[in-house]
Amino acid sequence: MFRLKHLAEFRLECISTGERPYVALEHIASWEGSLIEGKELPIRTQCRTGMASVEPGDVLFGKLRPYLAKTWVVDRPALASTELMCLRPRPGVDSRWLGYLTNASPFVEWAVATSEGTKMPRTSWEKVGEFRAWLPSQSAQRRIADYLDVETSRIDTLISKKRRLIDLLTERRQVLITAALTCDMFNGVARIPLKHLVGINQRVLPETTDPGREIRYVDIGSVGRGRLVKEPERMRFSDAPSRARRLVRQGDTIVSTVRTYLRAVWPVGGDTADLVVSTGFAVLTPKEVDPRYFSWWVLSDAFIEEMVARSVGVSYPAINASELGDLPIQLPTLAEQRAIADYLGVATRRIDALISKTHRIIALLAERRQALITAAVTGQLAIPGVAA
Repeated sequence: MFRLKHLAEFRLECISTGERPYVALEHIASWEGSLIEGKELPIRTQCRTGMASVEPGDVLFGKLRPYLAKTWVVDRPALASTELMCLRPRPGVDSRWLGYLTNASPFVEWAVATSEGTKMPRTSWEKVGEFRAWLPSQSAQRRIADYLDVETSRIDTLISKKRRLIDLLTERRQVLITAALTCDMFNGVARIPLKHLVGINQRVLPETTDPGREIRYVDIGSVGRGRLVKEPERMRFSDAPSRARRLVRQGDTIVSTVRTYLRAVWPVGGDTADLVVSTGFAVLTPKEVDPRYFSWWVLSDAFIEEMVARSVGVSYPAINASELGDLPIQLPTLAEQRAIADYLGVATRRIDALISKTHRIIALLAERRQALITAAVTGQLAIPGVAA
């Protein structure tokens, strides 16, 4: 068994000149050992504070929030954020094998265990350099990497197809919602400003809240269009960011009023005990409108596009409470509202079930991928030409 510091050297210098792509944590996919598909790397013309020069064959690993398992084997001269540790393989160490090693569960678990900090845990080279790994011969490393390249590529292709299916199902769901709410039969139906139909609530946890009280925090990155994309983060009130203070309750709908192009809208469901959202959300409570109809309406293209159109700003477009309150809502009779809500509840149920099933399949494929990598780099998997 060899310590990682004997397999790779830590590089922190920034000596490049000329243009180079810049890689940060946000550009690397979690647990996939690759850049995020479709996310373009910005170009930097010179070194700056917080950057390091990296070369093809170097391995980057995210030391900030290492549980995200952000690893990439560099394939071009680049500049990298120093929140990414640059590991340069020593003689006798294959870079692809080292990339798989740092993407395997044992290494990630070590990096997490050696992290410090609560809000933004961070590990260091001094600590991860002590990680011990099995080191086969360089030829065996290449065979392991070749094997994993083929097998993970197959799994990645399946995952990509499943994600595309989710995109298509989500698009189909959205078309269904918008069509039901904007069909010709509602031409001439009154459009009422949102502020006359709902309360725009400002309930917040007071500064006097017990610092040790546990809350569940939802930020904008946790919300997709109509659903949570990740579970609320549990934390103590004293550890929560200052913006994590807006309380929500069952029946509320939260709408992101910043970066409105993200279309982050969620009709709050389930257990809401100690559920707190970012102050970047407006919390809407239906009063003079059927709650279920209202939750479908704010998910429609008609509402979202109007909100985006009224937002101000380029990088972080936002809409203020006054403009939000003026957004029009199509308001048929109460009986029609209930009928639409009933119809959409049934019509979207099958699509939602298929989406959930596909997410579970992706999770199983990702689990299989990780188990394969871990078994291969720890010598637990028999690979032709590789002695355990």
